[in-house]
Amino acid sequence: MTQRALSDHPAPPLALVERPRAHLAAALAARGVDIAALLTEREIEALGFLADGYAYRSIAQAMAIGVGTVQTHVKNIYRKLGVSSREEVAALAGRRPHLR
Repeated sequence: MTQRALSDHPAPPLALVERPRAHLAAALAARGVDIAALLTEREIEALGFLADGYAYRSIAQAMAIGVGTVQTHVKNIYRKLGVSSREEVAALAGRRPHLR
């Protein structure tokens, strides 16, 4: 990937990083999923970005972690929620994914 291609995927705005997680938790609770009991705080944060369609690199930048750590969080999220794709995560969260 070229340097230009990397800059085409900016980190999410700080407001998204700090936004309340109530909407996501409520959407999942309506589907019988208690994310606070299943996921760590960092996994919940990554889940919000993932459900909104952010690329791993953008999630890593927003969370100030490496892409490999994002991949680990995503793997854990998939396993704990019993899903196998970004689309399933978005559907479970009641969102429409669109890669950012």
